[in-house]
Amino acid sequence: MNKVLIIKTGESECFVDSPLSHISLGDVLRTTVILSLFEGDKITWLTSPEASPLLTSHPHLHVMTDKNSLEPSSFDRVILLEKTAPWISWVKGAFDKNKIYGFVSECGHFRQGGPLLHSPLRLKDFKIWQKGLFLLLGKTWAGEEYVYHPRRKVPERFDVGLNWKCGPRWPNKQWPQKNWEALAKELSSSHTLSWQQGFDDIDAYVDWIQSCSTLITTDSLGLHLALALKKKVVAFFGPTAAEQIPLYGKGLALSPSLSLFPCAPCFAPRCSREMTCMEHLSVNNALRAFEFVHRGGKVHADSDFRSSAI
Repeated sequence: MNKVLIIKTGESECFVDSPLSHISLGDVLRTTVILSLFEGDKITWLTSPEASPLLTSHPHLHVMTDKNSLEPSSFDRVILLEKTAPWISWVKGAFDKNKIYGFVSECGHFRQGGPLLHSPLRLKDFKIWQKGLFLLLGKTWAGEEYVYHPRRKVPERFDVGLNWKCGPRWPNKQWPQKNWEALAKELSSSHTLSWQQGFDDIDAYVDWIQSCSTLITTDSLGLHLALALKKKVVAFFGPTAAEQIPLYGKGLALSPSLSLFPCAPCFAPRCSREMTCMEHLSVNNALRAFEFVHRGGKVHADSDFRSSAI
């Protein structure tokens, strides 16, 4: 049994070069796919206070938020998944280089243990986020899912949940409010429906997602939590790439027409076009996708509904 230290706080995204102004809880949750690589090992996860509620209920995971409480010499392997200068400097100074996996420079150079350094990883090189994460560790992703244990179990009460709000970093991901309201009107005639809850309380947010059978959502933390909780999903993608986020056969991705929006995905937080690609995703297609997913239609990993013009 090895003692493994994982450092993932959400201060940076694994495959984005610059640090973030807000903690990325979704990036922390997505990282849990690597836990399957360390079954039988003793794992300590060093994270941020904001992200710790996503991890603390795992029965075999020791979660910490203070690196000064660690004894570096006690670990057989350290996996650094933050690219900020303070973390890189601390890990290089505290651990034997042969024990270090993950990022060793702010521009994304990484080490798979030992002295060998690899070129920076870019999402365009492997497309699926999980594939890149496994590559950092010298492994091949084979469809491993998120590992998540909610603090409490909540029964389903609603057919559909509308996860409408985006975080402050990505206003370009927002689907128009008028579309959400039109969708809610159509759905409420034949389905039990709930609008997003738990905005300022992660546990309440998780409870709400658990209470929904199917989640209609933007590309956000809610999407990743729904997948981790094995929920059915309909996910809106515009400025970000649907192919980078596998839905594990649990749902459909709605993406803009590439003929109308060749710029998508642009990976830009804001858009300068008169009509954004997210505005072009139609209520009708959202309804079609929901009915297909909610009724148990067979979903393939690469399925999507391309939106036509409104």
